[in-house]
Amino acid sequence: MLLVPGAAESRRWEAVAAAVLRRAWGLRASPVAATTGWNHTWRADGLWLTCRPAAEGAAFRRETELFGRLNGCAPVSGVRAPVAVPTSSGGLCAEARGHVWRLTEELPGETPSGFHRADYPRAGEGLARLHGFLAGLGPRTAVQARGPVDLAAAQVARGVPRPADLPDLAAADRARLALGLRAVADGLAGVRAAPRQLLHGDPGLPNLRVDPASRELVAVLDLEAASVGPVEHDLGCIGLSAFSHREDDGIDGVAALASAVAAYRRGTGRTVDERAVYVLMLANEIRLLRELLRGARPGENLHSVVQWQFGRYRKVFDTWSRLRFQGERACLT
Repeated sequence: MLLVPGAAESRRWEAVAAAVLRRAWGLRASPVAATTGWNHTWRADGLWLTCRPAAEGAAFRRETELFGRLNGCAPVSGVRAPVAVPTSSGGLCAEARGHVWRLTEELPGETPSGFHRADYPRAGEGLARLHGFLAGLGPRTAVQARGPVDLAAAQVARGVPRPADLPDLAAADRARLALGLRAVADGLAGVRAAPRQLLHGDPGLPNLRVDPASRELVAVLDLEAASVGPVEHDLGCIGLSAFSHREDDGIDGVAALASAVAAYRRGTGRTVDERAVYVLMLANEIRLLRELLRGARPGENLHSVVQWQFGRYRKVFDTWSRLRFQGERACLT
């Protein structure tokens, strides 16, 4: 579930997007806001227009450069990234209205719904191929300087949220947050010791494109969180997609994540610490909840989004509470 801006705000931004398309790319089109909430992304004549505040411009440009590197190795890796359309002046990005803008071509494939059980092992296989390429890139290629381990440590350092910070949450749910933070704190030592490499940063199913027939990964998008960290973080992002389903969807989150991890192991021949996967999932969920509760981007459906987000956290935490670990593998009790 995603934050949705008000109707007047949406219309204002669509008008701005149309003006930027005309001035920077010479295109006359009527942009239509994508169903990505406050991500500031529009569809226009088969292309995608995205913007970020000027303060995030350097990271936005690094992401665009990383797209180019991924596309350069696509014949080998089989995984593409968005292709930036040059502006009328030849640049890959444009600056206007206090934002940095980028226009990209449509990607091949379709977004995996997650309702196909095969989506999860295929995602694990595809992530293995993607990581094989990313491992060869140095830390300077990262879009973000702070990686998932740093972000997890920051959540622990902030401590348990006060009841006044979470007025809509029941006491039992506040207790879950406290216990989740304790689990992250206890697991950080193992996570810090794990090997690190450049990661996608957010390869949940919405940011993947698969071939409609084979369900194999053919493209990725949204690399704005690309950073250096343990591979378990990216696998945890796939896990969060698996835990996003309703109970009647027929997808078991634990089994779906396990199938992705098993496929990743086969594809890379490397070990994966499933305890670290769940620790980083918990840390990621707590961070997302805190960002929502800060209200930096107050959508009209903020309350519903917070409730949905905490519902997913509750599922992940309750699963964590029932897990036992044998070496690097997790099993339910």
